[in-house]
Amino acid sequence: MIVGTVYLVTNVVNGKIYVGKTEACAIEERLRQHIAWAPYYDTHFAHALCKYGAKSFVVEPIVTANSSKKLNELEEYWILKTGSYKPEIGYNMTMGGDGVIPTEETRKKMSKSRCAIMTPEFRKKISESLCGKKRSPFSPETCRKMSEGQRGRVHPPETRRKISESLRGKALSLEHCRKISEGQCGKKRRPFSQEHRRKISEGQRGKTLSPEHCRKISEGHRGKTLSPEHVQAIRDGWARRRERLATLKENAA
Repeated sequence: MIVGTVYLVTNVVNGKIYVGKTEACAIEERLRQHIAWAPYYDTHFAHALCKYGAKSFVVEPIVTANSSKKLNELEEYWILKTGSYKPEIGYNMTMGGDGVIPTEETRKKMSKSRCAIMTPEFRKKISESLCGKKRSPFSPETCRKMSEGQRGRVHPPETRRKISESLRGKALSLEHCRKISEGQCGKKRRPFSQEHRRKISEGQRGKTLSPEHCRKISEGHRGKTLSPEHVQAIRDGWARRRERLATLKENAA
């Protein structure tokens, strides 16, 4: 049983070709659809139909297939065989089949067009249009996939610098701080590695807290009661520090 046909459309003016497939209708009807939809599509073939007119194109069957899978494979085969994906030969912008893989030439054009569109002014307009809008929360499944996708990812130094500069001077609202606090409530962080501790230590070395910062820390801790475990951990930390200082003094002597 024949499911569909792979067809070839030829521009009789310049000899360029287009390879396509159809399942729902005859190839002549499929060409008429291409012609009717051409003004609304931004493809090489659509542009050519508008430029040269319907009378400049002829369609002919290449091969039939008895399954959709085979039809896709045959379309891919004939696009490669005829070279219709090459701009100098044909109008195909993909390698065919249901996968619709863009050719290298198409990818370059898509990238160039996106770069031209995303100007600073355009980005600003997008930002202003989204300002104040609240997106719907992600589902747990989406959150899990996003988490797995980011796991193990390390930003390059240049990206880190840009993130740092974009966040510099920004103050979190009380509502934002509250949500972060609620999100972290009950979570127990993993212990820092020795390398992580060393980096934190080096990053804090030589820093002096401003009087305003000290005041805010003091106010933030005011009225809080430490748990017995927390108190014991602080005492153990000071004990270790005294031991290290004693060791340093003995070595210096």
